[in-house]
Amino acid sequence: MANITKTKLTEILKSKGVSEGFLSNFFKKIKLAKAEKEYQQLTNDPKYQQLLKKYKIKPVDYIKKYDLDDLPAFRKK
Repeated sequence: MANITKTKLTEILKSKGVSEGFLSNFFKKIKLAKAEKEYQQLTNDPKYQQLLKKYKIKPVDYIKKYDLDDLPAFRKK
């Protein structure tokens, strides 16, 4: 299977009449799927689970977006 760059694929699809908004959403979903797959591999790793248990660490919720307003709540814990 031949590799194709993002820019080349975008050019080809635009020439076929695909909208730019659809393409940006398409590439964003691909990035999110790849990040989710890597996250699942990390969280299911036995060494990672052992470290969490050993040091009594609570996993960070990567899905939630944190602000600077949340910082004082973290310091109290």
